[in-house]
Amino acid sequence: MPWTHRSKSTSRRGGGTSAWNTAGQTASLSRACAQYGLTEHQVTSADPPIPCQWRSCHGNPYAVVKLSDMAALKRRIEAKAKEDKKAELIAELGQEGYEKKLADEKAEKEAAAAAIKAKHEKDAKVKELVVKLEAAMAAASNGVADTLEGLTISKTNAKKEWYCQPHEIDRLSPLDPGKKTSKYALSDVIGMAHRRNVHWKDQPIGKRIVPYPERMKLYARFLFDEFGLQCQAVDDDIVQLAHHTARDKLEQ
Repeated sequence: MPWTHRSKSTSRRGGGTSAWNTAGQTASLSRACAQYGLTEHQVTSADPPIPCQWRSCHGNPYAVVKLSDMAALKRRIEAKAKEDKKAELIAELGQEGYEKKLADEKAEKEAAAAAIKAKHEKDAKVKELVVKLEAAMAAASNGVADTLEGLTISKTNAKKEWYCQPHEIDRLSPLDPGKKTSKYALSDVIGMAHRRNVHWKDQPIGKRIVPYPERMKLYARFLFDEFGLQCQAVDDDIVQLAHHTARDKLEQ
């Protein structure tokens, strides 16, 4: 029905299952325009025309359109605007200048995206380092052992002091495999206890050894050493930011 003919008919084109009488597929012209960001003039002057129905509410006629038609019109208008803008730029810059402009804009977008990605990666790395540093600082309440280098431990003591299971210790390389009583690097044993997240009565290893200050000092040294190793793989500014962040959180 043409836009210029404001019939008050409430007929449904195409029968009972057409889009015209299916919930959610039609809307009044004013509501559809608001939904798609179009003006009534754009709809009523569309070429090809947008079909409509005229309905009546208390004697007041109003236009109803299919939302699928409105979506298609929106796409056509946007495509035409894009083409018009392209033609305008080519007329102003020439074809070569237009292509250079596109290339420059693409490069700017890629650089901006790369910068955002780099920032997210940096923030994630700082956060990861802060967590490790905070754990080391928390474990160091009784001090920090000078070093783990050269320190060894027997299988029996690894089970007793660091709660490692025999089959887990067997996966470690003994320092003296030829001897009846093998010794293991203490750092390896602590690392196993730490990484397998040993729990006892729902307490991780860092909580379980709290009553033993000397073990806590050794554990703190292990955590600081782990933090230092991870710092070697990142830029200095990330390490400094992690230190500042952890210090600020500690002072709060």
